[in-house]
Amino acid sequence: MFSSCSLCCVFYVLILIDDYNAQFRKKILDFLVIVVFLFYLCGMRVIAFSTIREFINKHSESDKPLRDWYSKVLRADWKCFADIKKDFNSADFVGNDRYVFNIGGNKFRIVAIVIFVAHKVFMRFIGTHDEYDKIKDIQNI
Repeated sequence: MFSSCSLCCVFYVLILIDDYNAQFRKKILDFLVIVVFLFYLCGMRVIAFSTIREFINKHSESDKPLRDWYSKVLRADWKCFADIKKDFNSADFVGNDRYVFNIGGNKFRIVAIVIFVAHKVFMRFIGTHDEYDKIKDIQNI
């Protein structure tokens, strides 16, 4: 997927270059507007994938399950907890906007803050089931 910065650069270049046919430029701009709309309004955004990548580097067996979870979340359009349950039946609400996801047959757990209105998922914890069990205050992690 394109980052917002790269999309802005494309807009800027298309506007500055006079050699483009005006009709072609309009088609490209229309397409990019649709892409930006879909990217920002239709799917959840996970902050940040780097947290997942770091965990995968330590636990290589988590690679496929975590990437599957990540791609499913990106395609999701959650409005409430019931929507999360449709995609992840084993997910639990633990309070303070935090949700727990069982990953890879319950070998791993993710605790994330889900802000439905903003379509954002903030990673607060990724760990093994044993590491999760050691958390004393899940609502403030």
